[in-house]
Amino acid sequence: EAIVYDPYRQPGESDVATSFTAAPAGQTWRLAVTGNFYGNNRDGLVLLQTLNQGSLKAGMRSFFFDPVSGWTPNWSVDFGALFVGLAAGDVDGDNRDELAGIRAVTGSNLIIMWKPNPNWTKIFEGNYGYPWVSIAIGDVVEDTQNKDEIVTTRSGVGSNLNSYLVFRWVNSSSALQDVVGDKYNPYFRWIALADVTGNGDDEIYLLRPGSSGGVSIVALTSRNYGDDGGSVIQFNELSGQTRFGNIHGGDVDGDGRDELILMSADEY
Repeated sequence: EAIVYDPYRQPGESDVATSFTAAPAGQTWRLAVTGNFYGNNRDGLVLLQTLNQGSLKAGMRSFFFDPVSGWTPNWSVDFGALFVGLAAGDVDGDNRDELAGIRAVTGSNLIIMWKPNPNWTKIFEGNYGYPWVSIAIGDVVEDTQNKDEIVTTRSGVGSNLNSYLVFRWVNSSSALQDVVGDKYNPYFRWIALADVTGNGDDEIYLLRPGSSGGVSIVALTSRNYGDDGGSVIQFNELSGQTRFGNIHGGDVDGDGRDELILMSADEY
């Protein structure tokens, strides 16, 4: 069950609280992402569920809230394999978010992107040589078109190829522009984009277990390609730490600068 909860509602405001159940019975939700897909300041919700219907193994379901009619489904598509990550952001600079998904299947390591407005058109599909691990979308590199970048990590490349890659969509359904990348071995498993300096663009934070083969390694590193830090500002932290398993960013104290939230099995 996927639950939408509204923790703060003013008198007279619409109640958006609801729940969604994966169908048919026995299926489960795996991923969720929200985005301002229609440019009207109301985020849509996209959920990914399991399927067990012959060759169909995953279903993407989109829902949109209207103050008059409530929640309504507005997109549904099924796939032969699950996605391992979803992200939303304005990759084409039109002030509306697009949806991106990554898959990690032998022979089908896909990045797929859709433009929800007006009809969920597929604007990119690319098959790459190694399994994708994580994806995030945000304004991390300055450009003149106000496009968000696609930040990814992948596995299986060892030390020979970039396991961390930043792309930009360039009005093409066949290729993404390579913006920047780096060779990390072991690869980083989790990504957070956060504006910790408060200048309006995001910095990149990458997290992985801080031990490999019994040797302590850096668990948390950062990249800053914005105009507030030169080409690269980097810090390396949490060497040897293995308890952290996810990372998030957000302005939790309202000072205009994001903070980082790291998650372990029993604490944040």
